[in-house]
Amino acid sequence: MSDNIKSSMTSQEDASESLYSRQLLVLGPKAHKKLSTSRILIISINGLSQEIAKNLVLAGANVDIAALPSNNDKLDASSQAICDNSVFDKSDCLTAYYGLENQKKNKIAKKLEGLNHFVRVNVVEVEQILKASGILTSAYSQKQPEHNSLSTDDISQYSLVIVANIPLDHAYKLNAFLRTKNVPMIVTEQRGFSGFAINDFIKMRSINTNGESCKIGAISKIEKKDIQDIENDEVEQKHEDIIDETLSRKSFSLSQEQSESQGKNMINHVFTTVERHNLECGNLLIFSNRVYRIKTLTPFTFAINTDHEIDGEQFEEVKEQKCFEFLTIKESVQKKIDQAAEFDLENLLPSGYKLTETSLMAFYESLGIYTCKYGDLPGIYSKDDCTKKLNPIFHEITKNKYNHNSSQMKSQDATHYSQLPALQLFSYTCQALFQPVISIIGGFVAQEALKCVSEQFTPSQDVFLYDCSNILNFEGENSEDYTKCALEVEDKKEKDQYEVERMAARHFTRSLRVYDPNSIFTSSVFHHLYILFLERTLKILTSNVFLVGSGAIGCEHLKNLYCKVTITDMDTIEESNLNRQFLFRKPDIGCFKSVCAANSIMNTRNWWYTDDIKQIMFDHYRFVLESKKTCSSQTNAHSRSSIEASVLERLSTPKIPVTQATVNCDEQTQSDEILSNLEKAQNIQSYTTPVNSSTENIFSDKFLKSFSLLALALDNAEAREYMDSRSVDLKIPLFDSGTLGTKGHTQTVLPFLTESYGSSRDPPEKDIPLCTIRNFPHLIEHCVEWGLAHFNELFVLDAPADVGIILEENNEAPGDDLDAKIRGSSSVSPLKKIHLHPPQNLQECSQYAKDLLEFNFNTTIVDLITLFPRDHVTEEGLSFWEPPKKYPRVLEEGNAQTNNLVQLFLSSCTKLLADVWLSSSQNEKIKKNTIVFEKDLDSNQHINFIYAASNLRAFNYRIKETTRLEVKRLAGRIIPAIATTTAVISGLSCVEMYRYMLNYDRIYGMIEHTEPISTKNLSQDEKSTALIKLIKYRIPFKHIPFLNTYINLALPFTSFSEPMAPFESECTIFKCKFNLWDEMVVRNCTVRNLLEQSQESNQNDPVEDTKGEIDSNNSFNQSVYLQMPPSIDMISLNDRLIFCSWSKEKYEKSLDQMLVNENEGRKRLDILFEEECMECVPMWIVKEREV
Repeated sequence: MSDNIKSSMTSQEDASESLYSRQLLVLGPKAHKKLSTSRILIISINGLSQEIAKNLVLAGANVDIAALPSNNDKLDASSQAICDNSVFDKSDCLTAYYGLENQKKNKIAKKLEGLNHFVRVNVVEVEQILKASGILTSAYSQKQPEHNSLSTDDISQYSLVIVANIPLDHAYKLNAFLRTKNVPMIVTEQRGFSGFAINDFIKMRSINTNGESCKIGAISKIEKKDIQDIENDEVEQKHEDIIDETLSRKSFSLSQEQSESQGKNMINHVFTTVERHNLECGNLLIFSNRVYRIKTLTPFTFAINTDHEIDGEQFEEVKEQKCFEFLTIKESVQKKIDQAAEFDLENLLPSGYKLTETSLMAFYESLGIYTCKYGDLPGIYSKDDCTKKLNPIFHEITKNKYNHNSSQMKSQDATHYSQLPALQLFSYTCQALFQPVISIIGGFVAQEALKCVSEQFTPSQDVFLYDCSNILNFEGENSEDYTKCALEVEDKKEKDQYEVERMAARHFTRSLRVYDPNSIFTSSVFHHLYILFLERTLKILTSNVFLVGSGAIGCEHLKNLYCKVTITDMDTIEESNLNRQFLFRKPDIGCFKSVCAANSIMNTRNWWYTDDIKQIMFDHYRFVLESKKTCSSQTNAHSRSSIEASVLERLSTPKIPVTQATVNCDEQTQSDEILSNLEKAQNIQSYTTPVNSSTENIFSDKFLKSFSLLALALDNAEAREYMDSRSVDLKIPLFDSGTLGTKGHTQTVLPFLTESYGSSRDPPEKDIPLCTIRNFPHLIEHCVEWGLAHFNELFVLDAPADVGIILEENNEAPGDDLDAKIRGSSSVSPLKKIHLHPPQNLQECSQYAKDLLEFNFNTTIVDLITLFPRDHVTEEGLSFWEPPKKYPRVLEEGNAQTNNLVQLFLSSCTKLLADVWLSSSQNEKIKKNTIVFEKDLDSNQHINFIYAASNLRAFNYRIKETTRLEVKRLAGRIIPAIATTTAVISGLSCVEMYRYMLNYDRIYGMIEHTEPISTKNLSQDEKSTALIKLIKYRIPFKHIPFLNTYINLALPFTSFSEPMAPFESECTIFKCKFNLWDEMVVRNCTVRNLLEQSQESNQNDPVEDTKGEIDSNNSFNQSVYLQMPPSIDMISLNDRLIFCSWSKEKYEKSLDQMLVNENEGRKRLDILFEEECMECVPMWIVKEREV
């Protein structure tokens, strides 16, 4: 290996904790150290490989990149946001033949390296590796340079090799060679709307298979019971290697005594925990330096069978290592394809676009053979390449399955494979790059790479496949091939549409021959035109997204969305953000996230729209327009060729410069609109304002209604709930996404179709009792909460209330006499002394720090055990110090365990006291300057103080100490995060956004927009009449064709589910059903009118008067007029009480208040009746509007 490569393998031991703090909470320090000393080779320099490299570099792995000597290895800038104009010019050839200049490849490496200044990214060449594996044949004819060329021995220095977008046949050969060198490998590929990833780590050991932290809990009782079917659960010494290496082997006394105990009588110990233990059968726990395997009995009890006496007030989980063995890449692919034989042929030959994992894997296998045989991918929308070349290969792969299942095959099934729309779509679009899919596959592969090098989590031993081609066709409609002959469709409108799209595909392919491929392939707009055509592309380009949050997920959204985006985020950039938010760099620290993110992504969007791309879009538009005219003018059935000939005759000059006025007025207007949409999609508007009720003057109803959808990339529930309420109010679709370490979720909220984000909530976190924090902690979390509270009392909050009482009683200003009096009183704590007599120099700060140390960790402990000695009993006759209470102890001088903590407490407390009290000038009156808790700035000593205070208190109560990083997480309420999860979640969420953009007209075209709440045809008397009615909106779908997702990449686990339909509340008073999307409409209705209507209907039952006929098979907009029920007790509007029946005089003035005024929007109406209505939910009301 060259000296350049060796020098790049530098350890990151000096890496700042503030940079990796969120990731360290996911991986752990030891796993992160393994990651930082690893080196990963990525073969190919294309969009997918750069996405993988981006995620690995952000995580802290050193990466080498190598280009393939093939014209299939496209260095495409349209698929990622790392390379910008500083790397390439618009006119550059970005197709990565192996002759690509080293200068450009090195620029890419420098751009990747700029994401993380602790890593090294080098460009190497792998000619000898490819020759040794048998890949380098005549198909690769270019001569490689010798610079940084790897030898066959050098490959063994890598922790992992990743190959992206190479033929599977070549991947098999490379995998066989790497296995001889014992080098793990990942093979991945992305084609059009789909992608896959396969691991071959040969043998891998995982220290923490589920990614969860070790569980710790308090034990309230230990009993000895006779329980059947519990074997000896004590871990023998010969199996000691299964124990987590984070525990010292010397701390275990599992020697010969354990093996000799097998013949003795075993005792069943049953443990009862204070809270739910959340353990599973087979988990390992440690007691008194011994490790035991448990059996869970109930959520609060577990059992251990052993001949030893077990005693303890706390249990602690120990992680068990697990070894995994992998199949070769070829065996994994064959296993996935062979799964069809276990079921039926439908798994291998799907109908329409409904792909299964088995059929998709067979497609990729066929494509690999095709590429090796013909030297390139199938042509763009090339029917000959699909039917004459790719189909026979697919048939060869699947014919054994047909032969094996010949009894299931009909005579015509032998040729059915050649007509598969799914295979056609796969062949036609296999050269396309779709950024959301690249983000999903790239994030997943990077996470698997982290598992391999860090020995953490559970690796994927199956083929990971993803496909989203169904976004082209809305489920519930006919899933037909969009190249289907128009003559096969009965409806003329549909027939014309299919015919136009089929001809447009041929024209699009033909037009590519006119333009420079090196220019058009670099544009993301080209790839959208390639797989979506003009009309679908324009739907995306004309969409307008309001993105709330520009953190980790927000940056990924900006990369994945090719439309106009407006973002807002009030946060500024911190160093810890650079580990996940790839649009930011170190010089950006302190700047607003939204502004920097907008500027960064616009640098890459500026070169999407070359002149050739604009010309292609204009030519494509002209062809579609003329095709529609020709199809609509045909009265008799004509063949596609005759229609197309007619169109081409009218377009005698297919390439007309956009700037020339050579088209008719309508065409010129449309072309101007297309160019305008291109320019708008490049712009990113940014705000630095938070979203809440106080900023509705900025983010008004009119402002939000201008957007196609809302995208949330937030890290707190309050902001999510607020934006969710605005989504429900204004009937705007909302797409939420979030992550927690390796876990993540996406949720789609569609008006009238799904429940909202606020419809279901996670259970609130359980609060810790105040008495537990103050006097009886039994977990380290209690100690950290105490340390944080003590920090706030000393340095953040104002003076205690009773300090003012002391000053008033003495009736004198703080001085020498009062100082002596206070210091002589043992009843005054150091905290009160500090506020009564603030320190005036550093020496006094140091003395106060010593006083606080003595008072908190000795004096209060002595007072507590004096009041409640060890043998103290309660009135019930029980021991006061019954578990989970722990009998405390004082600090011991010279104790090696606490000396460092004591010194850290004194130094940090002294500095903080000086910051708070010594910042005033000498001429000013001494006053407290409160500080703001900042967890990520190490120099401010905030975390150091809480860390020392928490662990000293843990020593007092015999609780196991914790690390500074864990204290930082607990005190700072830090959410663990890693770049790989955000990439996957963003890709999944953006796929659903694209699904909505492409199909919104099909969804909401099914509901009538003429609302029966218009006042247009009402007389003046009718307009002045008070009225209240319920408007109901319904769209009839048997199922909702969108997906919510939950993932846990540590396992790995992925779950897709349809969004829940909105819950229907049945009101027992109004005798009708409604959901959160329905609304109450009022006209000239005051509180008095509401009460009068209630009194008038006192003798009558509630009545429904449904206007209009309702067809259960179609959408409807139903209006239900309501006669109000009697006996209204209370009315509140927007949570403000405006009427109360037992205090009518107090609310007399509010009776004439309008429920909704002229300039007001929606309001929340709550009515409480004497008659109980348990299932009724609060209703939103709006003013009846003029049309």
